[in-house]
Amino acid sequence: MMPAKELKALVDLGTSLGYTGEDLKQWLNDERMRVDREKEKVEKLKRHEEEKKRQEEEQKRQEEKKKRAFALETLKIEAQKELEHMKFEAEAERVKIEDEAKRAKIEAEKELERMKLETEAQKESERMKLKAETERMKIEAEKESERM
Repeated sequence: MMPAKELKALVDLGTSLGYTGEDLKQWLNDERMRVDREKEKVEKLKRHEEEKKRQEEEQKRQEEKKKRAFALETLKIEAQKELEHMKFEAEAERVKIEDEAKRAKIEAEKELERMKLETEAQKESERMKLKAETERMKIEAEKESERM
């Protein structure tokens, strides 16, 4: 429905164009329909623009969502790689410590064996000295008993 001011303006315009009576009514009816069609066209265009804008915003939201998902996935992959690297480094360190412990144990065992051999050699040397001393003393005792 048209506001009164617009209707009066249309009547004045139709009259100034020379329409009267039934012709004026028909012209007013045609003009109202034309104005309604234009308004409908404008509304339709406006709705279309709003829908287009809404779709563009939705597309932007979807793209941002995809970007965030991609960034999150990238971070997860990087974190996984870092975790694997840390596990690898920890395993390498563990193996290194084990190797060092094995080497230290072997060195300790070698040192213990060397010390045992050295001790045995010293004991053998002492025994040989004592045996030699005993032999010398026997020989001296025999010489002493022969002299008497």
